[in-house]
Amino acid sequence: MIVKKAGQPEDLEGMQQFTVMLKGAPEVVIQKCSSVATSNGEVPLDEDAMMSFQDAYDHFGNNGRRVIGFAHATFNAHGDTKFLFDPLNFPLEDLQFVGISAIMDPPRPDTADAIKQCKLAGIKVFMVTGDHPSTATAIAREIGLIGEPETIIHKHHKVDVSRTLEDGAFVEKNWATVHGKDLPGMSENDWDELLKKKYIVFARRLQNTS
Repeated sequence: MIVKKAGQPEDLEGMQQFTVMLKGAPEVVIQKCSSVATSNGEVPLDEDAMMSFQDAYDHFGNNGRRVIGFAHATFNAHGDTKFLFDPLNFPLEDLQFVGISAIMDPPRPDTADAIKQCKLAGIKVFMVTGDHPSTATAIAREIGLIGEPETIIHKHHKVDVSRTLEDGAFVEKNWATVHGKDLPGMSENDWDELLKKKYIVFARRLQNTS
């Protein structure tokens, strides 16, 4: 979105000040920024700032929150400019990162029961979402798709399949979370290994990924 202050006069060359505002996936938005807005003013987007951003992002994502990033920048252009993406005639780089917003969007109340019924019926369940992998994994755990110890029948013997931290070490799990950007580069063997998992979460699915 691009806006300008109402009633703003043009200078002698017909130029006015505009503000471009950007929102979207935080990990994408912040890559377009070179500075961060803080309570003490604008500061460079350095390693410490990136670590603070990642800590906050992980915190909200791991708690099942959907997170949106925001950035903006001011620039000058002729008052009657029609802004275009092709050719691009407004800034989309060196923006100022404003922050993130975490949204609680709980699953439908009947989702967990539907997942349970699918499991009891032996149905292999996949979850496909545009959420960040940490958010997607937290939601999948919340609805009972992944993350709980499970008993399966294998050659007439009951086998406990633990998919959580056990005795201080992670044991093999029967589920996987996959980032959409990794799908195009997966080989046939990669798919074979992935599809051995009983439950799969496809996160940040790309629109052109089939």
